Amino acid sequence: MTITNIPKRIGAVLSTATLTTVITFLCISGGKAETPSVEAKEKLIEQCIRQMTETNADGAGKAMAFRKLQELGPDAKSAVPALVKALDHEEDYIRVQSAYTLWKVEPQTKAIIALAKMRESAEDSAMREAAAAILKKIDEQLGKEFEAKTSGENDSTAHAEMVATAFITALANNDLDEAVQYILPAERDEIKKGMEQGMPPLPKDPKIQVKIKKNGIQADVSLLNAQKPESGPPIGFDMKLSEGKWWIVK
Repeated sequence: MTITNIPKRIGAVLSTATLTTVITFLCISGGKAETPSVEAKEKLIEQCIRQMTETNADGAGKAMAFRKLQELGPDAKSAVPALVKALDHEEDYIRVQSAYTLWKVEPQTKAIIALAKMRESAEDSAMREAAAAILKKIDEQLGKEFEAKTSGENDSTAHAEMVATAFITALANNDLDEAVQYILPAERDEIKKGMEQGMPPLPKDPKIQVKIKKNGIQADVSLLNAQKPESGPPIGFDMKLSEGKWWIVK
């Protein structure tokens, strides 16, 4: 089915188990299972566009056309203008499917706005339910993407804090050999020479604040409980993400 959690009336239209759908699939794909070439893919997209709004096409044929575009996703970008135009189609079904397909191909606020309108004003109650189901699905997708992004950022910050804490702790214990293990290899010798010239008093239980920059590979580190120097900025240093690890850099 093209859409999940939808009423039986739509399910009957979207079913891919009918003979008509199989024939339609063979017609628009040439019956080939292998990945099509770019040229063949564009022809397939053109055929899907014609099929999805064809007046004489049966419901299953339209459903398969939309489904193929959804499966192609971003690769069906050339279908975007037609999908946007179809948002104003007279048929509720085509408007709903065009909005969902547009979201799968190239997420646009136009798709969400169209679905929201359909949820409230479609003449067919089944289409209102379908639009609501799709909006819920999109919302869940966005929620998962946000959680994954946030989780990744939190993991990266935690790793940087761990490295920075270990580095400061080693320095506080006057263990330079241990401390240099957390310095970017290409800069170890230079930074070690500077450390050998003397370091300010450092806490053995450092409280670290790491702020990762927007580029995601650089960070500013502040030592919150260090003794403040008589002049100059508070004690801090820079870090860099390289080969999946955070390192101290000059």
